[in-house]
Amino acid sequence: MAILNLQDLKPGMVLAADAKHHSGRVLLAAGTELTEKHLKVFHTWGLTEADIDGV
Repeated sequence: MAILNLQDLKPGMVLAADAKHHSGRVLLAAGTELTEKHLKVFHTWGLTEADIDGV
């Protein structure tokens, strides 16, 4: 488990913790396998990092 910057995230990586907007809204739940679409959502919502499983 490691916290990675947005530019280091890749499709296929799995979230180790919920990805939350700074307002506290959960955008993606822990255990979600990231897709290119998810990474675009992170960028749109201003997320800069995520906790990734197995890194």
